[in-house]
Amino acid sequence: MRQDMRCFTGAKGGQCFGGNYLLECASSTCMVLCLFVLRRLRVLAGPASRKERVEVKATIIFLGFAQYIPYFISMFRGRTRPSVSGWLCFALSLFVTLVASLFMGSISILVSCGMGLLCQIFIIIAGVRQGVAFMPSRMEIFVLWMVAFSGVAWFASGDASVAIYVNLIAEVAGTFFIFLKTLRHPMSEALLTWGMGLLGSGLAVIHFNDETGAHYAYLLNVFLSNLLIVGLLLYQRFVPADGKRGP
Repeated sequence: MRQDMRCFTGAKGGQCFGGNYLLECASSTCMVLCLFVLRRLRVLAGPASRKERVEVKATIIFLGFAQYIPYFISMFRGRTRPSVSGWLCFALSLFVTLVASLFMGSISILVSCGMGLLCQIFIIIAGVRQGVAFMPSRMEIFVLWMVAFSGVAWFASGDASVAIYVNLIAEVAGTFFIFLKTLRHPMSEALLTWGMGLLGSGLAVIHFNDETGAHYAYLLNVFLSNLLIVGLLLYQRFVPADGKRGP
């Protein structure tokens, strides 16, 4: 797949940046700054003060937004056209998950993924304004059915955690789809976008380590999904298909 071609990306896609090295440098600088902030917060150095915990939450929220910046730039420059159906499916899944977690009295998923939901809604609106049609694939239809089933299961059982677990299955399926797509089209996902997602989700897993059950399972899945895609992208970048290692 050519890097400069006009492309349609899926719900979790961030591909087609056309070799914009200035953008990569800016994103790399952003990640270095975030790492510096995390070091100053001493998140692994024992119990944190209330101020430090607030700063950690703010960092997680910031990373939740920052990981979409490269996609926004690519979209507004006309290099990427968002898949409205794809983004809508996973936005609905995340929305139900957030509502269920808040219903159970937890804000961990809201802090970790709330900004991502707002960004996804913005992308959907932008895609509709660009005239992108709603044409769900089989995978996206499966996600829609899972979202509907999660609501029914929640209503029938009276247990909000059921909805989170059902949507967790949809998230796993989405990650598996992106993994297969990236195998077929090496480096078709933005490493820096997924890298910032990995950093934010990793911090969330550490910060909310007192969570249990469905909430922590969801946070852990987000982290492992980012880790899986980042690992694949790093392998593809430094070990090309011809078997020769990169610089």
